[in-house]
This record gives sequence, structure tokens and C-alpha cells, in this order.
Amino acid sequence: MSLTLEQAALWSIAQDTQALFGSELGKRVLAQLEKDFMTRTSFHTDPLQMAFLEGERHVLLTIQRRLAMRVHDFMAPTPTLEETDHA
Repeated sequence: MSLTLEQAALWSIAQDTQALFGSELGKRVLAQLEKDFMTRTSFHTDPLQMAFLEGERHVLLTIQRRLAMRVHDFMAPTPTLEETDHA
């Protein structure tokens, strides 16, 4: 399997994120971040405050997405026989 430069860079960051948050210390920090930013709503009557709160949430969602990444996520699916017959 060969990754593009962009895929390789993203995979490298995902591996770094997994190493960092895979430690006991990282797990405690992640649990606190989840408590701080995922157990409350981002809604606010002030649109700027709401954007700020949503930005905090987005950072945590990005970390969680990188923690879930596996190298096979970057592999293109193999076409089935039916798909190659119709091409």
C-alpha cells in the first residue's frame, strides 16, 4: 500500500495522537477534555460565544477522530467484479 504525501502526514499525526493519548496520563487528560467540552451544549445567545464553544468541541472531536484512525482507513476499496464489468 502506498500513501500520498498528504495521507502519510495525516497518518503520522494520527499515530502521534494515539501514542500521546494512549498513555495513562493522556487518557486522564482526554477524559477531562471530554468532561469539559462534550458534556455541555455549544448553544449560546451570543453568536461569537457560541462559535468559541463550538471551536472547543471541534478540537476534541478532531482528537477523537485521530484516535480512531487506522492505516486501512487510507486504503481505497477494491472494486468488486460487478463494478469492473460495468466500467
